[in-house]
Amino acid sequence: MTPSFLILQILCIHILAAVFPGPNIFVTVKNAVFVSRQAGIFTGIGIVIANAMWIFLSIFSFSNLDNPKFLQIFKYCGAIYLIFLGGKFFISAPQKILQKKSKKISTGNFWKFIKEGFLVCISNVKGALFFAGLFSFVFTHENGKNILPIVVPIILINSFLWWTFLATFFSQKKIREIFERNEKILFKIFGTVFILFGLKFLFF
Repeated sequence: MTPSFLILQILCIHILAAVFPGPNIFVTVKNAVFVSRQAGIFTGIGIVIANAMWIFLSIFSFSNLDNPKFLQIFKYCGAIYLIFLGGKFFISAPQKILQKKSKKISTGNFWKFIKEGFLVCISNVKGALFFAGLFSFVFTHENGKNILPIVVPIILINSFLWWTFLATFFSQKKIREIFERNEKILFKIFGTVFILFGLKFLFF
């Protein structure tokens, strides 16, 4: 297998994993629809940072990722955070969130969305297992170590482009109007989804 074909394989695997519905997608869509495109993009940046952390651990700390206690701690903390986030959807007034759309997002709020994206992504230990598996596949290839300087930036750039696309699409006026007409129901759906993900991570 040539290095270029290996890189293409890794890119395809990562794209399929990124587009698979999960907490990352729901939190990005939520912020893009109910706040703004910028909020969605900065949420995506938080997810990219979390991905970078998992990649770093996958490359340099396989022993930690294979430690059950290490993963259990992340699993339980992440599950609790997702349940907490889901609960906020049920107690938040949609009107208050929608009012933020007309306001310019301050630097402080940028960090808020980055942090939210990071915490949602890092709470899913499946991300750790995914990157551990992906990079173990890379390291078993004879040219695996040589392509790391190419593969890692490609994965992070690919991730950023995907979340930017998602935030841009769902922040379109027509899309937002559809969501706004059904905001109360959608808030409950989003809340239920996050709680279910949290319960799944907690008990399964």
